[in-house]
Amino acid sequence: MSTCLLGARNRVKQAEAVLNQWAENPRDDYERTLIMAVMTLLEGVGDSIQQAETKLEPSKQ
Repeated sequence: MSTCLLGARNRVKQAEAVLNQWAENPRDDYERTLIMAVMTLLEGVGDSIQQAETKLEPSKQ
C-alpha cells in the first residue's frame, strides 16, 4: 500500500510541475484559468498522501 501511495504522491508532483510549466505560457486567459483551477484542485493532495503514508508506517511493524 505504501508503494502505491508513494507512486500517487510522485504523480501529483509531476502533474503540478507540468501545470506550472504550462501556466507560464498559456494560449489565453481562459486556458490560464483552467490550468489554475486544476492546480487548485491538486493543492494539498500530496500532503494528504504523505500523512496517509505516515499513519500506515507503524502498522508495517
